[in-house]
Amino acid sequence: MKKIIFLFCLTASAYAERKIIPTTIEARFSYFWPESKTLREIYHNGGINYQLTGTIPFYQGDNFGLRGLNFWWALDYFLANGKSIGLEEKTRIQIEPLTAGLKWITPNSIVRPYFGAGFKYYFMQIRNYSSFVKQYMANNGSGFVLDTGVQLFIAKHLLADLFASYSFKQFGAPSIELANVEATWLDIGGLNFGRGIGVKF
Repeated sequence: MKKIIFLFCLTASAYAERKIIPTTIEARFSYFWPESKTLREIYHNGGINYQLTGTIPFYQGDNFGLRGLNFWWALDYFLANGKSIGLEEKTRIQIEPLTAGLKWITPNSIVRPYFGAGFKYYFMQIRNYSSFVKQYMANNGSGFVLDTGVQLFIAKHLLADLFASYSFKQFGAPSIELANVEATWLDIGGLNFGRGIGVKF
């Protein structure tokens, strides 16, 4: 009889835990490796990207597929200094995208693999410290991102994250009114891989 009561309590406890899909907030740090060979040459193969991100569950019922579906949001910040090709004069790029999308996170487990897809709206600024090229350029526009990784619930309200993501974004050629200077399109997408630490509610 005691064994039956114990199994019942254990099952009830697992069921109660299964019913809770947490809302999460994370600070993530990653290395950004640009897709563009030109950007890699100018900005020393990328650099550190900072991100504040989180998920909000859509559904708390019994359907396994729906239980894993979450709204996903993120705010990024990337800043890198480099030297122009040829002239080797100082230049700086700043990228600040906003992300909104869907992320499917494996429910009912301490270790939770996930996959996400979303739209990113980019704000980009380039500052050139040279009299031979346009000194300031700013642009914004929408792109896409894919994100995958594993969350580890390491305590009641604490989680760790290991992830990789790939973003897609190209800007058209800027207008430049300088003689003998040719403008081209700019690809600011690329690969991010890193870690995160966060809280769950």
